[in-house]
Amino acid sequence: MLSLTGVLVQMIYSFFFSNSFAAFGPGGLIMPVVAIAIAVYLVFLARTRIGIFRSPARSRYFS
Repeated sequence: MLSLTGVLVQMIYSFFFSNSFAAFGPGGLIMPVVAIAIAVYLVFLARTRIGIFRSPARSRYFS
């Protein structure tokens, strides 16, 4: 959650306070949106414990 907060603060600063949208144009908006989407997905992944790092006791694949 801390990483997502950091990404959001950084993107809000770069697009609203430093006016980088005027410098980079609409194409410069793609990469920050991708970074935010990846950060949101990683928070979802950590909260739902989906993936290869879940504990074997709770896994349906291991008995």
